[in-house]
Amino acid sequence: MKKTILTLFIVTLLITPVYADSTERVRVIKFDKEAHDLVVEQQSGKRLLIQHNRLCSTMSTEFPVNLIWTDDTITQLKVAYNEICKVYNTGQYSDYVTIVSRTRSMNPLIKDHEAEIEWRGKKYEVSYGDGCENIRDFVGRGAYIYTPQGSLSGATLYLPSNRGQCTLNSTEFVETVEVPENIETSPIKNLQHRDENNSAFFIWDEDISDSNWLYLIAHSKYQLDPSDYHWRQMPNLRFSTKNSYTATRLANNQKYYFYLSARDNLGNVAPWVEVEVTPVLTRFVYKNNIDVESFEIEIAEETDDYYLLTWPDKSEASSRYLIQFFVNGNRKLLKIIPGDQNTFEVKKEPAYEGGGFRLTVRSIPLNRFGARFNDGIFWE
Repeated sequence: MKKTILTLFIVTLLITPVYADSTERVRVIKFDKEAHDLVVEQQSGKRLLIQHNRLCSTMSTEFPVNLIWTDDTITQLKVAYNEICKVYNTGQYSDYVTIVSRTRSMNPLIKDHEAEIEWRGKKYEVSYGDGCENIRDFVGRGAYIYTPQGSLSGATLYLPSNRGQCTLNSTEFVETVEVPENIETSPIKNLQHRDENNSAFFIWDEDISDSNWLYLIAHSKYQLDPSDYHWRQMPNLRFSTKNSYTATRLANNQKYYFYLSARDNLGNVAPWVEVEVTPVLTRFVYKNNIDVESFEIEIAEETDDYYLLTWPDKSEASSRYLIQFFVNGNRKLLKIIPGDQNTFEVKKEPAYEGGGFRLTVRSIPLNRFGARFNDGIFWE
């Protein structure tokens, strides 16, 4: 009997397929939380469209995500250690198009297969293959496209929310679309900036024309191409009606790429100006121990329910940590945690919405004359 069981076990091992997963870290380019579509960039520079399950929703252009491969297929998307979801469809990505209209077939025996789309300021009549029957639901909306030859002919069209995918069999130019013209010269002239403690100050020449400019200020930890985004999609976008701006809640010694532009009343947008910024500690801080190691708080994760903050493990020198949390300058929490704990969750409360947050961590040393560590982090 034992020999029979052993034989069956060996046979089962031989016929059971073995799957080896691999993980690929990629940069987030843009995402649509309503459609559950994500565009990422691989280290090679190739861009992919990832259409995934709704359980992944906290992506950010500031943090990379991981693609989980099973053999030659992307099967899962990992945003954080506790946020992993299924991937339904993937494909190479080039650009975004607008579905202008769908042409109904005059012959009931022939499926609808024609539509008008807008791409790069021009309108085209296209014939599409099987797989895009749901294109009728996206008239007036956008879709994704991959153009291997740099033209629409032979391109692959992806409908949002994994609603379909097809090949464009033929294309015919219709007309140039009138859109607000981009401003050739930026009104942001003689731009200067000063790196400060957890902040950066920008100032440029005051515009003396009659134009009523709305200045646009965006920033990212990664260098990006503004042409990949509609101006409203630029990361960490802020506005100013004055010829100066102060960016706050920045991490010291972290390089940021700032992008400044301007928009007039007609919707025209000026070229983006790129500036590199690295905030620095500009105020004097007294330290008991000048040889103390680096100690910096970071936001490791953000979900719909909490912020997870972390700092270097100093359990060999610390018995406890004193945690204080402030909202708009008012202390909301005071807590002491063990010295071997170097993470802390800040719960998101409705009363905190729209506030400015500050969390400080101060260590209590194991020995009377031991090293002391402290840091504070600011965010909105």
